[in-house]
Amino acid sequence: MSPIAHPHLLHELTEASDGFLRSVDGVTPDRWSYTPAPDLWSVGQTAEHTATVLRGVQRLATTKLLQLPLPAGSPSPVSDDFIVRVMFDRSRRIAAPESVLPKGRWATREELVAAFTESRDLLVGWFKELTVDL
Repeated sequence: MSPIAHPHLLHELTEASDGFLRSVDGVTPDRWSYTPAPDLWSVGQTAEHTATVLRGVQRLATTKLLQLPLPAGSPSPVSDDFIVRVMFDRSRRIAAPESVLPKGRWATREELVAAFTESRDLLVGWFKELTVDL
């Protein structure tokens, strides 16, 4: 990713995370835990999955990404456009890896929101200081 793309990435991250926080704000406890079908997640389970994925991305980006750079002049195996397209494609269901399945990591919605916000803020802070081409 070129440094010029960082503002676009920051905008997308901020918009998506703000949308997530708005979507869980004010959800009643009954609605939070309601599972519409055996093979579908509740709002709370979906929120936990989302928060867990963001925490993993934040940790990967801020601690490991720059330790594994491509050799100078090497083309990236996947394009930025491909990554964005795949990340936001909801046309088909994909099974989540075991590591990000809902497991009751946070006891309350407030704890989940606090963890999500912390991960988002750390990731945004890291991107704002980033000066290298990803």
